[in-house]
Amino acid sequence: MKPYETKVIFVGPFAKLCEGFVSHKQALGYKYHSEAKMLRYFDCFCRQFDSVGEIPSKELVDAFFEANPQHTPKTKANFLCTMRQFGEYLNALGNNAYIPSPTKSVKSSFTPHIFTREEMQKLFSTVDTLKRNMNTPYMHLVLPVLMRMLYCCGLRISEALNLMRTDVDLENGLLTIRNTKFGKDRYIPISNSLASICRDYAANQQISESSSDYFFPAPDNGRIGGHTIYERFRGMLQKSGIGYGGRGIGPRLHDVRHTFAVHCLRKFVSEGKDVLVALPILSVYMGHDSILNTQCYLRLTADVFPEITGRMADFYTNLFPEVNAYEAD
Repeated sequence: MKPYETKVIFVGPFAKLCEGFVSHKQALGYKYHSEAKMLRYFDCFCRQFDSVGEIPSKELVDAFFEANPQHTPKTKANFLCTMRQFGEYLNALGNNAYIPSPTKSVKSSFTPHIFTREEMQKLFSTVDTLKRNMNTPYMHLVLPVLMRMLYCCGLRISEALNLMRTDVDLENGLLTIRNTKFGKDRYIPISNSLASICRDYAANQQISESSSDYFFPAPDNGRIGGHTIYERFRGMLQKSGIGYGGRGIGPRLHDVRHTFAVHCLRKFVSEGKDVLVALPILSVYMGHDSILNTQCYLRLTADVFPEITGRMADFYTNLFPEVNAYEAD
């Protein structure tokens, strides 16, 4: 469990079973934090019933979904997958638990917003003019560097916010990304210009005198919460004159990561580089668990920049026909 992730506490009728199951999965090496939160949500839901039996039933699972029609198909599929594993665990202990049928992988229909260079420049200009706020004394210093790091390195927001001071090698221009989404560490070389920006930031008196071990410190010197940056980002969009369509429509903060990948591939193609050679490098740089998650950007790049479609076609046509262009993480 990461330092900033609080332990999931179960308080419903299946609390002991859920605790045992989560401990079992984590002992096997799985993080199992988001799945534990799903189980807690379900466990709390079951508290409203006078009698639920000793183990979760199919009727309870069905009632849970009927009470939560707002869940997307992907959320429902993820929950059923967790409940299936839970049921298998309970059966291994000698119970006759309900095991949902296997569900097909549900692909997101969300289309990421690929920011133009002009839009990114507007965002940078907006964060560069932020004023110091006593309630968030570091934010006006953090956001200009954080946004540039997200765009120049294609980091997930959690990866950037998790950076400790010791993870940022300002002398050699190297970031160490630890315990990522897939439980791996990786090294990220950064450009000279970004390294210079980071050095100026780290040398700022407010930051250098902070007692925080985080490179981007919160007011209490702990870790900045992702939701805080999400809220700031929506404000940045408005001030930059970039329309925000609302939850599920975007643009999202994560779209800066998509933008990084697409702009990189466009640069590769424009410079005449062999994309099939560069693609595995980009995949490792972005921390994908499989090159399939990076390949999807080939078609998306051609869609966003039609002027290079002819050159892109040489690389992706009929090569990855089953890849959804919007499923990369």
